[in-house]
Amino acid sequence: MNRSLFKRLAERHQEEFKKNVLHLDKCGVFRNPRTKEQVPVQRFLTDEDAEAGMIFYEGFRKEILDAAKSKYDFHGRHKSMYVDMLRSELGREYADERFAKWVTYLKDRYLF
Repeated sequence: MNRSLFKRLAERHQEEFKKNVLHLDKCGVFRNPRTKEQVPVQRFLTDEDAEAGMIFYEGFRKEILDAAKSKYDFHGRHKSMYVDMLRSELGREYADERFAKWVTYLKDRYLF
């Protein structure tokens, strides 16, 4: 499985998670900084949901959100960390290890 297919499957999984677990139906928008065009993206949270920390685990949402906002500005260059459900701040080695596990999971769930 190449990374392109993996990303499409991961997007599908995040879209389902957003709808069925978080119960959020509205999608956020990608704002192209050069053209100012706004494109709806299903895996993006709305600004309102992102500011509420819906991307973080519910059990520790307030604590994680407080810590994240103290380090990463929501309205600045780190906004995608709060909005994009595929965004990850993982290190490369850890990401590669997790990628292998996700490939197996997504293949089992969506391809077979």
